[in-house]
Amino acid sequence: MLVRLTLILAVCAVSVAAAEEAPSCNGSVSPSELAEITSVIREVTSEPIEHFGRCRDGTVSIRTFQSSPPRSARADGGGQIFRLRKDDGKWKIIKRVFYAT
Repeated sequence: MLVRLTLILAVCAVSVAAAEEAPSCNGSVSPSELAEITSVIREVTSEPIEHFGRCRDGTVSIRTFQSSPPRSARADGGGQIFRLRKDDGKWKIIKRVFYAT
């Protein structure tokens, strides 16, 4: 399970970095940090988290995705990309981008 999650994170990190034109975000996030970050994200959206990773600049990137009902053979949907930074001991959203597929 851990190997699969690591592989998924590595693949998603490349996608997020390209989408944001940002440095690679494939560093690890501790379970306690992820719990704190998830609670911040849940305050603004209930979309499932698809990817998370630490970026070289110390921020954390979170990507959510929600699929729409299938229309013909296409996989429609969209989500949000968040960048968070820890400031004064609390995680804060510093960037939020909406995207559609």
